[in-house]
Amino acid sequence: MLPALPQPAPTPARPSDALRAAFDACTRDLGATGSGALTIDVTEIGAPDIGTIYESVEIVETTFPDAEVLTCLTESMLGWVGEAPTESFERRPRITLVLGEPADDVEKERRQFEAIVGAHVREIQFCEKRAPGSQGRMTLLWTMATPQDDRLRAKTVTPTLSEVPQAIVDCAVERGLGWAFPIKMAEKSYEYAFVLPIAAAKAGP
Repeated sequence: MLPALPQPAPTPARPSDALRAAFDACTRDLGATGSGALTIDVTEIGAPDIGTIYESVEIVETTFPDAEVLTCLTESMLGWVGEAPTESFERRPRITLVLGEPADDVEKERRQFEAIVGAHVREIQFCEKRAPGSQGRMTLLWTMATPQDDRLRAKTVTPTLSEVPQAIVDCAVERGLGWAFPIKMAEKSYEYAFVLPIAAAKAGP
């Protein structure tokens, strides 16, 4: 008889899988509802003898309204242990996703827009360097164009509120004009408020 084939090593859960599992548990335990977009930085460490853990969890940007759920989420991530990898690794991914169930299609589309902004938040952090140490709110309004070659970008990005130097605003507008959006958002408008500086403190104990 042929020898049995070795069993494949388990595939470590992706950070977003662990994040969603932790979020589901927190909302269930706290009886919370609502939805929002979340951008989060994690330091993920894996080793064959300890499994996969999250050494640090930092909320960068979020529109999820329930602070208690977010605290539970970060603490759960810090205590989570996943499958052991075959080789040791350390990585620092930035994760952006929608949490919770939007009430309707309009809210769902809004959450998708917020997640796209979150995915590009490094560019806004880059713009902050135009005037280091600046603090305040900056609200931008994206007005979408018509699709070109199955791609959609904003026709205009207009500041509607600014408490920060113009150099930061001009940079953010320039960056925002280059972002891609789903075709279904064509000819619609969306507003987003940034509070600068972005990503100040790490969440959790």
